[in-house]
Amino acid sequence: MTRTKFVTKDNVHEATDLDGIRNLMANAQRLGANEVVEKCSDRLASLGKHLKVYKKSKSQQTQLKIPRIDYEYWASNHSFYSETPFEKGNTVKIGLGHAEKGGLIKAKDYNNAESLLSAIKNKVLQSNLDDISVEEILVIFDLIQGWGGKMCKQPRCC
Repeated sequence: MTRTKFVTKDNVHEATDLDGIRNLMANAQRLGANEVVEKCSDRLASLGKHLKVYKKSKSQQTQLKIPRIDYEYWASNHSFYSETPFEKGNTVKIGLGHAEKGGLIKAKDYNNAESLLSAIKNKVLQSNLDDISVEEILVIFDLIQGWGGKMCKQPRCC
């Protein structure tokens, strides 16, 4: 589409700049210039027909189709969920080392991500929110922080 330089009330009937027409229409509405609002609306409608822009009703809108994903397969192959023992340099192992500095957990108690996730799940399920201690909350927090890995655990990267 070609653009006219400025969209005004005098040239709106020939303008092709959709944003310009919309801006003029918004300003006209704000100022109460109903005749200009109507001209802008008519021009937008005519351009819409010319461009074959159609609004779909909700029942006609394209539905987003999400493919079937084998979550169990992918989770078992992802190091953050697997039973594979942590290797040297593993981000979760390093994250547990950082979380261990708080003194509430021991990184060596968790050999793989599955054991760590199991511990987090059990601690959360066993907690009574009405009388949970601060220490219990901090242990759960440290385990989750450890599971998150080494990212942003050092002041220079945060």
